[in-house]
Amino acid sequence: MINSFYLRGLVNSEFYQFIKLIVDKVDESDPTVLKIKNRRDDLFKILAPLKSALNQETANAETKVIEALDERRDNTFKGLSFNITGSTFHSDPVKSEAATLLQVFIKAQGSGIAARLQLHFLLDLNEMLNP
Repeated sequence: MINSFYLRGLVNSEFYQFIKLIVDKVDESDPTVLKIKNRRDDLFKILAPLKSALNQETANAETKVIEALDERRDNTFKGLSFNITGSTFHSDPVKSEAATLLQVFIKAQGSGIAARLQLHFLLDLNEMLNP
């Protein structure tokens, strides 16, 4: 199933990756047979300039701080997940059961936990940048 989304929601490298995936899919399906070779070629022509534009260092100091905070958040979540997994093997059955219940809860939330963390991070970031 294909999920629809808004292209304007894609940023820089995400947009480049999206265009590249489209070109790759079209190439797999034989653009000549599909009668879209000219359009595929036009799309392919923008990949090189787009990639070179994205490879330029354009991040300012705030962006680097935000990226560092983002990585720290991700690593913290991974660390907590590994700690919980390790605690499921704890010698104390009460702690082991509590860790197992927490692990089941996190799995039940699925990828939604990461999405909610990202949303809260973006809301906090927006609040910091636009007080």
